[in-house]
Amino acid sequence: PIPRGTTGVFMASGTAATCTAQGFWLQLGVGTPLYNASLSMYYFLVIFKGWKEHQLKKIEPILHGIPILFSLSTAIAAAATDSYR
Repeated sequence: PIPRGTTGVFMASGTAATCTAQGFWLQLGVGTPLYNASLSMYYFLVIFKGWKEHQLKKIEPILHGIPILFSLSTAIAAAATDSYR
């Protein structure tokens, strides 16, 4: 949503808060392709490298942590610095 009162935009009806909310959720969505990359890495290690469950348990926190931490931290940092407006 584009903030109300923006010149040259037909039917602008948003606020600064709706811009921030939309930007936050869109930035959080960056975690989706990162999770896909983690899943691809998991399958690569299991199928091609023949890793067993005890080996995978060592890197599982990394495969979950990177997508979650990156997308959440960048979404929070951008919201805290008003970068979505």
